[in-house]
Amino acid sequence: MTDTSRILSIFKNIKEKGSGPVEPTLNLHANSRVLLIDGMNMFLRSFAVVNKHNLAGVHVGGLTGFLRSLGSMIKLHNPTKVIIAFDGEKGSQARKYLYRPYKANRDGKKLNNPKVFRSYDEERGSKNDQITRLIDYLRCLPVTLMVYDGLEADDVIAYLAKYIPNTYPDSFTYIVSSDEDYTQLVNERVLFYSPTKKILFNTSKVLEVFGVHPLNINVYKSLVGDTSDNLPGVSGIGDKTVTKLFEDLKQPEAKGLSYIYETCQEKPVNSVLYDRVLFVQKTVEIMYQIMDLHNPNISEEDIQDIERLYHRKVVPLDKSGFMTLYNEDRMADIIPYTSNWLDLFRPLTLYKVK
Repeated sequence: MTDTSRILSIFKNIKEKGSGPVEPTLNLHANSRVLLIDGMNMFLRSFAVVNKHNLAGVHVGGLTGFLRSLGSMIKLHNPTKVIIAFDGEKGSQARKYLYRPYKANRDGKKLNNPKVFRSYDEERGSKNDQITRLIDYLRCLPVTLMVYDGLEADDVIAYLAKYIPNTYPDSFTYIVSSDEDYTQLVNERVLFYSPTKKILFNTSKVLEVFGVHPLNINVYKSLVGDTSDNLPGVSGIGDKTVTKLFEDLKQPEAKGLSYIYETCQEKPVNSVLYDRVLFVQKTVEIMYQIMDLHNPNISEEDIQDIERLYHRKVVPLDKSGFMTLYNEDRMADIIPYTSNWLDLFRPLTLYKVK
């Protein structure tokens, strides 16, 4: 079993808990402001940069970094519902069928946090332990966890980013991740927040930063590639070049690859790069399929379960259970004013289910 498989298998034991009473508050309902969090993205980012240890000297950076980030996102976005999606067992498999090197750069034995760990095996063990414990903490909070075999978190989030505004036209959805592939989902009802850049992307911000409309980010990405996922772009075409070669990508309509090929065949300027796109057309199409979040490949069975979990009433805040775990783990003041921090989650139990 690979290291990735060991981590993903932890989520097989996530089980549902009973739900408590829902009380009315304000004029908002439970679907007014939905926060969608890419769980593994948040955990790995925390694990790599947060060098916190408990009183026993055990590294807990991934665990506490995640929890503190979660609290910060709730303070920042004031959600009425929180969904945390994790990558499932063999979640990358469908994309690896299309392109075998997909995320192959993450399968090696390079340390994520060399400042703390001396060996790959030591770091792997800590990562697995912290993820397992994180799920215990999250079960005490009024948030919904989603993980499905064969799906990555972005598949689940992409589906919900369409489902929520279609079901609740008065809702706003906030996606949180450092993965900027999510910018393709941005519209007047769906916003994307990058915690690393501390930027909230609406349509105007996507246009400003990338020079293309959100509807065309997947086309843009298929040409420039994505080094974080080990996906190649077209040689010679970068962030600035692509917007010069294909100016209409900034228009508020989905252009698709047909527009790219038609433009390349016309060869208005710099024909070498246009010819190069046509030469690697098959690769461009594969990259487009891999990075396209507008049509996530999800089974009908998983769709039904995603919708069922989405509508399930959240569990009450289990403050006592959380503090029991916190004290067992000898966290001391790693989360300052822990009791007040937990109160950030209490409003999530009060909104009416519409």
